[in-house]
Amino acid sequence: MKANLQGVLAVVLAAAALAGGICLAEPSPLPSAGVVEARALDRALAGAAQRLARGEVTAALRAFEEAARWAEQAGDTLAGTRAANGLAASLVAAGRPDEAALPARRALELARVSDDARAIAQATVTQGSLEALAGRPAVAIELFATAAAAAQAAGDRGIAARAIANAARAAVAAGRLGEAESLLARARAEADRLEPSTDRVTVLIAVGTTSGELAAAAPSLATVFDRVAIDALREAEALARTLRAGTLSSHASGEIGMIEARRGEREAALTDTLAAALAAQRAQATHLAFRWEWQAARLLRDLGREDAALAAFRRAVDALRATRDDVACEYGARGAALRQATAPLYAETIDLVLREAPRRAEESARQVLLREARGLAESAKADELRDYFRDECVTALGGRTVSLDDLTPRTAVVYPIVLADRLELLAAVGGRLYQRTVVVSADELAAETGNFRRALQRFRGSEHATVGARLHARLVAPLEPLLVAHSIDTLVFVPDRFLRGIPLAALADERGYVVERFAIVTTPGLEVTDPRRLDATRSRLLAGGLTRAVQGFAPLPAVAGELAALGRDHQATLLVDEDFTADAFAATLAADAYRIVHVATHGKIEADARKSFLLTYDGRLSMDDVDQMIGRKKLSRAPVELLTLSACDTALGDDRAALGLAGLAVKAGARSVVATLWPISDEAAGLLMPEFFTGILRDGLSRAGALQRAQRKLLADPRFAHPGYWAPFLLIGGWL
Repeated sequence: MKANLQGVLAVVLAAAALAGGICLAEPSPLPSAGVVEARALDRALAGAAQRLARGEVTAALRAFEEAARWAEQAGDTLAGTRAANGLAASLVAAGRPDEAALPARRALELARVSDDARAIAQATVTQGSLEALAGRPAVAIELFATAAAAAQAAGDRGIAARAIANAARAAVAAGRLGEAESLLARARAEADRLEPSTDRVTVLIAVGTTSGELAAAAPSLATVFDRVAIDALREAEALARTLRAGTLSSHASGEIGMIEARRGEREAALTDTLAAALAAQRAQATHLAFRWEWQAARLLRDLGREDAALAAFRRAVDALRATRDDVACEYGARGAALRQATAPLYAETIDLVLREAPRRAEESARQVLLREARGLAESAKADELRDYFRDECVTALGGRTVSLDDLTPRTAVVYPIVLADRLELLAAVGGRLYQRTVVVSADELAAETGNFRRALQRFRGSEHATVGARLHARLVAPLEPLLVAHSIDTLVFVPDRFLRGIPLAALADERGYVVERFAIVTTPGLEVTDPRRLDATRSRLLAGGLTRAVQGFAPLPAVAGELAALGRDHQATLLVDEDFTADAFAATLAADAYRIVHVATHGKIEADARKSFLLTYDGRLSMDDVDQMIGRKKLSRAPVELLTLSACDTALGDDRAALGLAGLAVKAGARSVVATLWPISDEAAGLLMPEFFTGILRDGLSRAGALQRAQRKLLADPRFAHPGYWAPFLLIGGWL
């Protein structure tokens, strides 16, 4: 419900409502004093509200910020209240509700300075809406009650009605269903007293959507509340059409379709949903077009009309991309709520595309569909990275990207795509794409990967072999005839979901481990990978790390020998223990053209990127710190080609944390990263890392080949033959 509330608060401003019924109060008109300035401000605010209602979030943010500056310069507190309210709504639309609290408080402060009861009421509605989004419905209900009372005292039925409707929504969220029913009746009565206007439409939509949620929460009363919901939404739809309010008409129709779909009335739901999508298209409300096209696609699929469903899924993806791109990189907005929707949409679209591909008789037609599926998979992974790092620009790498069809010889790229009822393997080999389907449910596959990793992390026994063989049969064996026929020696995996958390090098069959036959590379997406070869003759090495216990972390005594070997054999610049501070690391890196950076220290990659860190002697380096230190060099003549981390840890079963590990190469701007999925013996790392660097700097091996050789060397050492020691080292990104 929280994500739905977020979408609502964001786009409903001044008479426009979005999903879920929470609505901001319409600001009061500007006073007549200073007519020219007031009218200019009024036009600016109205234009900003229209942009937000159409889903043009970036433009709305800028317009409200500019209006806020004008209002401050003019000393117009009422206009300032409107601007601050609009800015809060825009920030929610951009997926930044935490940042919306400041302008919302500013709106209330300005309203109180103006001593305008109506403005105070509207600002209090905004405060209540943010409390509802934050998961504090009881607090929200109190604020909405305060706002309703203030609005009624000021004679503003519109704000009062919206506040009461919002309180009903919050009461449903709090599980106070009897109170919600009473509040809905009050809101509907208030709506009936309003003149025909967008105000009335907004309240009717709020009543309808909340009644639908109440029906879902109280199954025994579902028939009654569904009827209340549809009646309110039909009235809203008709009035919106009369008022030529296309966005509101679309919203009302789509919500009716949602209720009908829940009731199993698919044909009726489809009719209303398609009407909603058409209205959204005509109103240029891309954010609603995305929502309703997706709803239509699911209905068409469930009705067995797969061709029409696929067309609707494609339109939904196009609308999603248009909505996402509106929150532009240079503004830094983050659409977290929208990101939560991308993964299932892409998965459902890929599902139908890959069902259709084998039905095509012509190879050229199959290739078109397989390339479409690959592109959708890449888009999904790019969105995941943006969401994880809360950075719209993290995948905007321009010239650093590579086409899938321009790969190096003897290399295959494998996309394992996890769907609910099966695993699809898409493999790019020899300039063509191949599809292999493995019948296994997502739940079963997730359980196997979890068991495999737990067995590896015990560092003993042979339990990993049994489950590893099952995973090999699913992930590698179906492709092996293809790999052998093309003499493949390097496998580039673009893992999906929980598959990110396991080392594919440790999969095995009766012939041995995968790493014994193939060099293994992992990447969060090939379109953000640059596989160009590292020039060993121009590659200076900076190595830093900790050997002693600091900040409650255990010592890493073998790191001393690891770093000494790099200094002796490869003339690395060394920063050890008290010399390995954040400031010293940054200054040393900036002072010279280091193309390789090695860090041997404790590191933690969390599900929340803001909590991820690398330990230094005097503190911690966040991912943003690493980005600033290394990423600033990515457009220079001497970018960091390789970042290696020899003691990272990602949480077991946390594929989001594993995504962060895979995204390090992209975030930091390094062409590739070597890091570990879990902490291992620093003695094992002390043997593997020097061998890896010798491979690339002395023996001219590719990064993938050097890691393969180093892992095989540990495999041959009886002390470290268990894959728990050598398998968690991943090469992420470029492999040459």
